[in-house]
Amino acid sequence: DASGRIDRLPTGVPGTWAQHEKVPESGVFEAFYVSSPSDRSFTTRKAACERYGYMKVTVAERDVKWWSGLQEMPQDMQAFLEWLFKRFPNAKKAFERFCPSCSTCVTIGRFRQVLYELRFHLFQGNNEQQRMDNVFRYLDTSSEGEVQEVEWMVFEQVFADISTSLQEFVHFCQRAFRGDGDPAECLVRAWELLDEDEEGEVEYESWEGRVRQKLRYYNSCNTIFHWIDTDRGGSISSDEFRTLKRFLKA
Repeated sequence: DASGRIDRLPTGVPGTWAQHEKVPESGVFEAFYVSSPSDRSFTTRKAACERYGYMKVTVAERDVKWWSGLQEMPQDMQAFLEWLFKRFPNAKKAFERFCPSCSTCVTIGRFRQVLYELRFHLFQGNNEQQRMDNVFRYLDTSSEGEVQEVEWMVFEQVFADISTSLQEFVHFCQRAFRGDGDPAECLVRAWELLDEDEEGEVEYESWEGRVRQKLRYYNSCNTIFHWIDTDRGGSISSDEFRTLKRFLKA
């Protein structure tokens, strides 16, 4: 509100706001919503873009590249997607692994089964299954107890975001720390700066600060750390850092 107090409105937007005179006259209101691709209204979004963004939209819906940011999602979804991105080249391949050949959708039972088969242990603890189910329900926007391929393919939008973040960071290292021979030498030089105390690892708490101060890279970098930290141990080693070489530009 105007005093700076944050009210998360846990029960939703107050019904009294339907009356104009009862709507607060100052402060900042922020909101987001989740919509499945099948419920997405391109006409409405196009009109909003033209009305509030002052941009004339002339492209057809089929030509739009939809994009989702990893940081916009709940923390468990972020962890799950980072894990998934390391194991499948794209969301289509992941869907084929989770969806039986005799079906066109993923049920919650099948979702749990495949996670166990793939030895998914990120949510180990007393509420492990509940957290896995929460990931499933996040995708099941229609609340039908199953995830259709069109709903699952939202992952492709996030895969693109993760891939772009990793590529931008690695390409920056190539420009800033290029060597005369092996292209991967830039990662060796970048690591030497990050591991300033020569302890052989960098912890998450110091990662962002070191990336900004030592490498002078100012884009978002937390996704990069989580992708490198394959064992989710909260720190990365030089060997883990060098796995970024797959994103080197030829």
